Amino acid sequence: MAVYNHDVELDEFFSINLHSLLKLSLTKVWINDHAVRKLVASCPLIDDISLDRCSGFKNIDAVGGLLQLKKIQICLYLDLVDGVEIESCPESSHFLFSLRSEQHILKVDTCQSLKSLHPSSSFVTDLLFQHFASKFPVLESLTISECRKSKQMKISRWSLESWEISSCINIVDIEIDTPNLFTCNYHGFAVLHHVNGNLNLTCFTPSTFFGS
Repeated sequence: MAVYNHDVELDEFFSINLHSLLKLSLTKVWINDHAVRKLVASCPLIDDISLDRCSGFKNIDAVGGLLQLKKIQICLYLDLVDGVEIESCPESSHFLFSLRSEQHILKVDTCQSLKSLHPSSSFVTDLLFQHFASKFPVLESLTISECRKSKQMKISRWSLESWEISSCINIVDIEIDTPNLFTCNYHGFAVLHHVNGNLNLTCFTPSTFFGS
């Protein structure tokens, strides 16, 4: 189900009866915290949810109650929420998270089974990126975009198979230690070096790498 409308408001008084709903996409919809909790309770089988430029809620930790959740995408262009917290996600699931916000409001530390992560926001600093990279032991796919506060990135992850960086204009040094990496795409201005199975990007020349 997809809803796209500036005039739609979902509050604690709305009702929904879609017990078998698997995919929900809300774009530019006003929805408060009570409505988020009601959606989770009324549609427990949702495995794919997207909140694109929605407003009205302050914290959506309730979506962690969706036990079948495999993919979540949250795009916030205005800092209208206090926090985005996902307490758990199903084992062996493919879980995507995309976020655009100026503040550090993302909390997914306890999602140990996270397979795919896409931080897209200027809030990602060097230290915060290291924090992300160390939290997900089975992470297979990492896409980083528009992280303009980051200057250095060091990624060491045996499980990582796919990696991409784009529009991170201030990065000057990237070090990759990922022996099982299959695909690597870098969109920027760095020279790519392939040393002992590691990828080390240090200066500014357009480059793209595909390896095994």
